Amino acid sequence: MNNKIFNIGDKIAVIDNTITGFVVSIVGNKIELEDADGFVYSYKINEVVLVKEDLYTNISVKPKDKIAAKRTKNSVKIKKQQILEVDLHIHQLTHSNRFMSNKAMLQKQLSVVKLKMNYAIKNKIQKVIFIHGIGQGVLKNEILHLLKKYTVEVNDASYKKYGKGATEVRIFSN
Repeated sequence: MNNKIFNIGDKIAVIDNTITGFVVSIVGNKIELEDADGFVYSYKINEVVLVKEDLYTNISVKPKDKIAAKRTKNSVKIKKQQILEVDLHIHQLTHSNRFMSNKAMLQKQLSVVKLKMNYAIKNKIQKVIFIHGIGQGVLKNEILHLLKKYTVEVNDASYKKYGKGATEVRIFSN
């Protein structure tokens, strides 16, 4: 007995997860949603709920990383440096990787690197941390190769905070 009715274009949220997006297809009891980053996820209809926009119109939320600017005597704005952390572990990027080849997983991870780098540049974020894990080093090497296309400084991220499996990218703005 399924009394939920969804239409293509409806905004939905995944129950017990932070994923939200818009319905792009409905086949049987499966529904696909596309999130704000363009990733498509597939869920059973009973795993999602309809998001009604009018419930949230009077709520104002200030994101933690956008700290309000403070003014000094000289009226200079001081802002906290923005850092974007991106976890590239495949289970963080897909609902299921059971049928993905190693090549497909690597391509998915590298597409996220490109997407997040372009996002950081567009939004003037100075530092990006890519958490890739240790493994065999294939993903890290591919990330380093990909980052040669950007005007950036690349180093290992803080060992204390991330261990050996993360890369820090400082973006130079024009």
